[in-house]
Formats: sequence, structure tokens, C-alpha cells
Amino acid sequence: MSERPRKPATHTPRASALAPATNGSLWLAAHLPRLPLEALSPLPPNAVVTAARGSRRWLLCAADPSLAAGLDLGLARVRRPELLALERQPQRELQALETLACAAYGCGDRISFRVDEASHDYALPRFTLWLEIGASLQLFGGLDALLRRIEQEFVALDHAATFGVAPTLEAAAAIARAQHAPVMTLAALPDALAALPLTALALPATALQLLADSGLSQTRELLALPRADLGTRIGSTALNYLDRLSGAAADARRWYSPPLRFQRRLDFLDEIEDSERLAFPLRRLLGELVRYLRARATGVQQFAIELAHARADGVDHAPTTIEFHFSAATRDEALMLRVVREKLGSATMPAPARSLRLSADRFAVPLSSQHDLFDARARTDEAAAAVIDRLAARLGTDALWHPQCIEDHRPERAWRAAAVQEPTAAETRLPPARPNFLLREPQRLQRPPPIVGDIERIESGWWDGADVRRDYFICELEHGARGWAYVDHRDGQIYLHGLWA
Repeated sequence: MSERPRKPATHTPRASALAPATNGSLWLAAHLPRLPLEALSPLPPNAVVTAARGSRRWLLCAADPSLAAGLDLGLARVRRPELLALERQPQRELQALETLACAAYGCGDRISFRVDEASHDYALPRFTLWLEIGASLQLFGGLDALLRRIEQEFVALDHAATFGVAPTLEAAAAIARAQHAPVMTLAALPDALAALPLTALALPATALQLLADSGLSQTRELLALPRADLGTRIGSTALNYLDRLSGAAADARRWYSPPLRFQRRLDFLDEIEDSERLAFPLRRLLGELVRYLRARATGVQQFAIELAHARADGVDHAPTTIEFHFSAATRDEALMLRVVREKLGSATMPAPARSLRLSADRFAVPLSSQHDLFDARARTDEAAAAVIDRLAARLGTDALWHPQCIEDHRPERAWRAAAVQEPTAAETRLPPARPNFLLREPQRLQRPPPIVGDIERIESGWWDGADVRRDYFICELEHGARGWAYVDHRDGQIYLHGLWA
């Protein structure tokens, strides 16, 4: 006895606003048939992702393209006994859709995505992402250039998709599933819809089966039926879908907005014992973080990874947490990967890792990537920050410091060694005529050198027990260099304190 079909479930993105999709818009839809498999990658070539109900278990997608979606797992194992069957993970699928939404965020105005769950055995869920592109066509140089840009983003994230373009959301999704040519206007939409097969429509399974049993296979045949009779046959829900498909009814959606905190987790199929093998999953998570940062137009100055460990030698090991700090906010994926690999290379894992989590919740505006054509200072600052971050990852933050000015007239107390990650203090006003190089200890001069320029008196420090009374001047030294010397009024001697470059 077969099970009674259940009402299909749908997943919608986090809401930023609930608004209708108005006429005059142009929508790009991405159909993602292999998302259950891609959400779990990297996977071995014998992996398949399955769905199950009762004793029935079937393939949703497989690494081997010769294994068709919807195939019974038992039949698939007759052909490929070595198959590794994995249950789908809906949470990972939603995270993958969020990452793709962030990747597309810079290409359009409004973004939404939806997972339509199947309601009967051997059926497949549908994963669709929508992007409003009407206002972006001129910016990107036309539809073809925009499609290439979005496709490149999807490929970089290891996701395969078919794309459809239409004036309504549901029509764009149907065109993406049927791989039909783009439809740019509402006037051209009826003819385009008429050419689609019924299987491309997101009608309820019961309605599709009823129409198939009636001998219908094309959308034109469906649209030719009287509306009253059609509503009686397929129900009001399916009728409302057809109205949204053609643009006769508004399509209210919850538009996606990136969350305030970024967190991703990957569970490994096999335990990882060597930190070098973490490079691939880390590259994937950092790629997702970078696209999240771009969507929010921000950068990250600190994030953390957490490694959960397998039980080893009868001991349950606590997770290993490694924090990464950057001297300036960044969203440079290559820099972050280099810093992470440098620090992981010196880290010790108490046991093999079985999962990896990356989280970030502190963000700041990054250094601008747009500079004056004739001013290389900003580019130099970015390069210097990258070198500092790599050195800090390799040597540790305690091994690096930078000089920081302090408002004190005594030269030896006018600076301090500040931690490399410490924010730069506000600009400090210092007296003029200070050399870049000070001697660690002032050297006594045997005879007075020739004086160049004016004399500066420094008399300070009586309040902290380090009182000084000195007359400083620039002088000519024997070997031709210029020095900075002073007369100490406590003993009447002359001391060399600094050198000019």
C-alpha cells in the first residue's frame, strides 16, 4: 500500500522586506539541479546523495553523470556496487543558497531563493534563486555580459546552474528549467510560455499528473483551457501559480538580506590528520566569507576557525580554536588564505579533525581598492599590511611591533613599541628637527663639534623623577655625517644622541 502524498514544504530566505514583484521588472532565475551534491563537496567520485521515504530510497544527484536523478538506489547499486550513498543535508543546502545569493548581490537589486520539496516518492526537490537585473543591464554592458559574470561567480563556488530570464519570477524559473531563450518583455512572454513543456512548470505534483493523464504535455494546451474548468480541475493554488507565471497576479517575496554574523561549518567524510589537508575546505569557506563581505560592502579584521576532533586513544578532545587577526580590515581571499595556511602550519592538532567551522562577527570598512592614478600610497599601505599579516601568522603577534609617537619632549621617551595589531593612535604633534635614528645610549663627545643651525632647549621630566636639562643642536661630525647632540647642564658634557640619514 503506497503512502499518502504529503503537502510539499518550501524554504524561503531571511526577510528584509515583504514586497510584491511589480510589472516592468526583469528577472534572472538560476535552476540548481545538483545543489544537494554540491553542498556536501568535496566528495569522492562514487558519492551519491539520496532521499528516502519508508523503505524507498532514490538518487537526488550523483558525482557520476551517468546515474540519473530519481533512479532507485537499489537499481543504481546493481550498476555501481561501490556507490557511497549520503543523506541530503537541507541545512547545508540553505547555506549554499545563501552563499550564492551573496555572490549575486553585486549584480542586481533584489534577491530571493526557494526550495520546493517533493511530495511523492522518487520526485526531486527544486532549488531556485532569483535576481532582479533590469537596472543592472546597462551597468554590466548588456545581458550576455551580466550572465557571464554571474556564471563565473557560480563556477568559482563549484555550482552548476541553468539560467532563465523573463519579466516574472515564475516564468524566469520555468525558462531556466527548460533552458529556453531569454524573454525580455511582457508582450513576448505568452508565446514563450506556450512553447514550454508542462514539466518545466512548478505546478503541484497532483495537478501535473492529472494533466498528463488528460493527454496534455505542452503549456499552450494548458493555457487554452477555459479558466473556470481549469480551476475546478487543478485547484486555486495551481491557478494562482499560472497567474503569477503570466504576470496577471503580483508575486510577493521575501527578499534576501545577508545576516549580521557569518558562520559556516563543514563535516568531513574522513578524519583529517594533517593540517595541509585542511587547505581545500578552508579555501571553500574563505571564498564564501569573501562573497558575504562583498554583499555587505565591508571587510573583516578578525575571524576564528574551530576544529572538532575525533575521539582518539579513549579521550574526547576539546575543539581547537584558532583566531586570526589582520592589521587592517580586508576581504582579500588570497591574503586570508595565505595567513590561515601560515598559522595552521605551526599549529598542533591533538587528534584528527572531523569538522571545521569558520565564524566572524566583527567587521570594518576595508582599505579602498580604488586609488588615485598618480598616488601609489594606498597601494603601498595595502602591500605593507599584507606583509605584516603574513609575518604575524608565521612568527606570532608578540614578535612584531611598530613605533608609536608619544607627546613627550624628551626624545628617548617620545615613542614606545606598540603591538602590531594595536590601532594607530591619533596623530601626535612633535617638535621639529628630530632625526630618525637615536642611539640606544647617548655617546659622550671628547670635544665640541661644529654647530649647524639653532639650539633647542629641552627641560622636562621633573614630575616623574627623570628630570632633563639639555641644549640640543645639529652638528657636523668628523666623517662628514650630521649628528644631533646636546649639552647636559647637569655635568656640562656634550653627548651625541642621534644621526641624520
